[in-house]
Amino acid sequence: MYKNLVNTFLLSFITFFSIAQDTSLETINEFIKNNQENVGIPYEQIGEIEIVSSASSLQKNTRHVYVRQRVNDLPILNGLANFSLKNGQIQTMANRLVAVPTTVSSIHRIEPSAAVQILMKRYNVQLNQTLNVEQVTPHTFHISRPIGLTSDINIQKVYYHHEGSIHAAWQIEMDLLDDDFWWSTTVDAQTGNILFENNWVSQCNFTNCTFTNHKQHLYEKPMQSSQIAQPDQYTVFALPLESPNHGNPSMVVNPADSLSSPFGWHDTNGSTGAEYTITRGNNVHAYEDADDDNAPGYSPDGGSVLEFNFAYNPNVQPSSNQDAAITNLFYMNNMMHDIWYRYGFDEASGNFQETNYSGVGQGGDYVRAEAQDGGGTNNANFATPPEGNNPRMQMYLWTGGSSIANILNVNSPSPIAGSYQGAEAGFGPGLTSPITADLVLLD
Repeated sequence: MYKNLVNTFLLSFITFFSIAQDTSLETINEFIKNNQENVGIPYEQIGEIEIVSSASSLQKNTRHVYVRQRVNDLPILNGLANFSLKNGQIQTMANRLVAVPTTVSSIHRIEPSAAVQILMKRYNVQLNQTLNVEQVTPHTFHISRPIGLTSDINIQKVYYHHEGSIHAAWQIEMDLLDDDFWWSTTVDAQTGNILFENNWVSQCNFTNCTFTNHKQHLYEKPMQSSQIAQPDQYTVFALPLESPNHGNPSMVVNPADSLSSPFGWHDTNGSTGAEYTITRGNNVHAYEDADDDNAPGYSPDGGSVLEFNFAYNPNVQPSSNQDAAITNLFYMNNMMHDIWYRYGFDEASGNFQETNYSGVGQGGDYVRAEAQDGGGTNNANFATPPEGNNPRMQMYLWTGGSSIANILNVNSPSPIAGSYQGAEAGFGPGLTSPITADLVLLD
């Protein structure tokens, strides 16, 4: 009976949401028609409008709606606008709508395979095979993963407004073996020119950073060793700790938020009971990727009672800490999901989940969190493709210690005497006492 009530509620909610979408679109079209001076484009040149996404705000009775123009049943990628509606009335508009001429060519002279070859040459990918293009829908195409790429290639017929004109184009998603680049590129379907490039990978940049201006607060948090292991528990560097430099691990029990993750962190089907006993669930799949193939590697297993109680030892090689590291990565991703959900990054807003329990938005986009990734060092990155596609987090190993300091002192000869910056190795025990010895420089 309870399950039937839940299903009835969800069906009613989805129906209400669909009606709200239709009402919002009607309101937006009416607003555009009656506010020509603010919009800046004659209404007859707007073309068709579609809602791309719609999400409720934490502000009472407020909804944010994003729309996109269409012509010839294809989206104009950069013909966009977003609106804030309160009590069904438009309060603000951010306008990037473009003028659409009466006639727009629908001819894509360059074939999808030719457009892909243009990008492979641009991104220095060696093409050693024939590209077999599969048509999925009248406007979308697919190429199974070619050699030299991480995943399949998705291609879509689109339009793009460029230099005052509407261009027939291909939007192509290409995930390179180089972990720093996952491209969404728009190619002119008439000329083959690149109209727009967007790299979905965001990363830190530590170029020329010596860490000398960075400070961190170190403190000790006692390990709660008296705690007894319980079902659904994790030994981690729990928030608000930032890293092992900021405190000691502790045990958290049943940490999933009842609103953000109502069926726990290991569920995917919206029913009581975990679908996975490893570090995988609705929000994230955490695993090692030491060989840098962007495919799931090892994940620790908590057993039927989900006890992820793995010790962290800072004095051993990172590979010996995989269980603890991956568990901590799983914990942090889930905590970010649950906290941000409370602040509005929910299913309707396009968050990262395998199953959207409300039925709103697209699922199938849990985070793939790769621990001890072999694709780099001293950094991390996060790739965020569109809603419905899995984002990828890559956490690299650090080759240095927690900071760089003047740990090398040269006493003689005088021309090179002085203090020099250096860092302890990222593995093995740290330096416990000064070491004094003679060094010989070999050419």
